[in-house]
Amino acid sequence: STEMSLLFQENREDKDKESNNKNKEENNNNPKTENEDKIDNNDKDEIFDKEESKDQDKEIFLGPKLDENALSFSRLMPNLNVLRLRAFVNDQNLPPVFFQIIKNLTKLEYLELESNSIPEMPKNVLSFAPKLRKLYLFKNSIQTIDPEAFENLKALEILDLSQNRLTTLPERVFAPLTSLIHVSLRNNQLLALEPKTFVNN
Repeated sequence: STEMSLLFQENREDKDKESNNKNKEENNNNPKTENEDKIDNNDKDEIFDKEESKDQDKEIFLGPKLDENALSFSRLMPNLNVLRLRAFVNDQNLPPVFFQIIKNLTKLEYLELESNSIPEMPKNVLSFAPKLRKLYLFKNSIQTIDPEAFENLKALEILDLSQNRLTTLPERVFAPLTSLIHVSLRNNQLLALEPKTFVNN
């Protein structure tokens, strides 16, 4: 019985040695320290931080500072010549930003800005687009038009200002539009027109 117990003990010791050797081999094949584990975790945190920062960038772009970070179609599509933006902006506080969005589209020939809550047409607002031939501004909230709003639009043939809130028009407001053949002012609140409203010379 003593011999048998010795043999059993030796066999057990041999198995323990084999197990230890295997563990050592695995550790040698994949030598990862605690510091490396920490590094892996840090990498994961960094990736997460980057993803989170991307979302934050989106929030900044679309947030209260929209006027400073406005999307520019001229950067994305500099050769754009037809643009339809229907109900693109519904907040009357944003139209100045709206005009920044379309600014510098120098090759525009057709522009439709239906239903964008635009309250006014500022000075030289579309002067960047000398090739513009058709301009549709119907269904907005335009109350005033600057006398020089249509400067540099000599190629404009069609102008639609219908369904706005115009009560008057400045003298010679259409003077720069030397190619104009059609203008629509229906469904406004015009009470009278200045004698030289449509004079172009």
